Amino acid sequence: MKGIFKAVSVAVAAMSLVACGGGGGGNVSTGGVFFTHEQLAEEFVRRVNVDVAGYDLQLVKTNTLQYDYIVVYDYTYGTYDAYWLGNYNPGENMYSYLTNYDAYFYYDLIPQGGNVYKDYYSGILSGQ
Repeated sequence: MKGIFKAVSVAVAAMSLVACGGGGGGNVSTGGVFFTHEQLAEEFVRRVNVDVAGYDLQLVKTNTLQYDYIVVYDYTYGTYDAYWLGNYNPGENMYSYLTNYDAYFYYDLIPQGGNVYKDYYSGILSGQ
């Protein structure tokens, strides 16, 4: 029984490593213009700061250990946070995106050094 559990655990860990390839994708706006992940990250942070009251974000990491995530510094709360841009399309309502995908975001990340940030609750690392 232990051997089966160990084999399954190793397989799950291997799949997790493959799934966490890092970096970022890109996305297409409703106007059909392609954005690189870096451009998408910059536009996301700019739009959040302009369109949603109470946000003062600065982009810290564009490419992270987690695919389609960025790390920002939130001046309002003095925290590092990771936002998932996987379904973000430039031009969409920012308040709606932040509300609809809140479960995909990580807040209050702990700096680990070397430009790596850790979510206290899940243990997930962002940065690289």
